Amino acid sequence: MNGSSFSWHSYTRQTGNSAKQANMHVLTGDLRSAIAVYDNLQERLGHTDAWSMQKYKLYLGLGDEKSARKEIEEVSTAIPGEPKYLEMLAQMCMKEKDYKQAYGYLKKVLEIKPDDPYVHVSLVDYYRNTGNFKQAFLALEKAIGNPLLDFKTKQNLLRAYYTGKDELKPEGNV
Repeated sequence: MNGSSFSWHSYTRQTGNSAKQANMHVLTGDLRSAIAVYDNLQERLGHTDAWSMQKYKLYLGLGDEKSARKEIEEVSTAIPGEPKYLEMLAQMCMKEKDYKQAYGYLKKVLEIKPDDPYVHVSLVDYYRNTGNFKQAFLALEKAIGNPLLDFKTKQNLLRAYYTGKDELKPEGNV
């Protein structure tokens, strides 16, 4: 086998060893070195969900939210059309109070997956944070009414509604 042909065995051996090396760095608390290993893998083989999510978590572990966001932006570009990353970016923007950018990401998710219940949960937060309580309640109804939304999330949304989030109550109801 010449050096230019692809070898699945070689690929898995290389990536497996690198992943083990990254895990060793994590276990010893050297998160920056673990990130460097994933950077090297991405440089050689491209972005993957697994490596990007690991780097994202490592950056958060270091308290480096700016780099964590950059990692999600990069994987979102490398794997376009994946709503998970857009929702993550929207949440990060809302945390930074960049509601205009957050709404842009949420609109993109709605275009890709209009029935995604979790985007409607995010829209509840968006509308509440921007003071549009009527739209927040409508998004809440849409999320709760979606059979794809897990029970625990529905329970948490309803608990928040009934334990003092009066601004989400529809007008005219007690």
